[in-house]
Amino acid sequence: MRPPAKKISALDHAMRFLAARPHSEMELRKKLASRDHAPEDIDQALIRLKELRYIDDDELCARHAESRLARTNLGPGKLRMELDRKGFAKNLVEKTVAALYSDRQAEVETAIKAAIKKLKTLKPGLDKQAVRGKVYAHLIRKGFDMETARKVALDSLDSLMAQD
Repeated sequence: MRPPAKKISALDHAMRFLAARPHSEMELRKKLASRDHAPEDIDQALIRLKELRYIDDDELCARHAESRLARTNLGPGKLRMELDRKGFAKNLVEKTVAALYSDRQAEVETAIKAAIKKLKTLKPGLDKQAVRGKVYAHLIRKGFDMETARKVALDSLDSLMAQD
């Protein structure tokens, strides 16, 4: 007969999760709670992981945001929402998004990249008004504010279509 299985500690479970990929503190807290670890054990494990610098929400939030922005042309609204879902603190999310979109021009440039990508997927033969509407709606869904979406879809669209 086998001896009973040894219960894995919260710290060991957390280390296993972190070996697969970086996690935010909130993600680890939820995963450990789902494994029926006591809240005190979870707190102790997270304190130890912070001491060891295995979890650092500031660095992870910035890295995740930069990665998402490099792969997809997200606006500040959608990026903010994604970082919130990851469990980062509101003030950290705001600081990270503000740093990435430090000036208005950075946001407009990202919106232009998103618009160019969208233009390539549209059916040929659409009239300009339909194209403007589709690009505008796409930019809103990508998390850009109405002013930026309007500026790109209405003011910059002719030059973008000429480039394409």
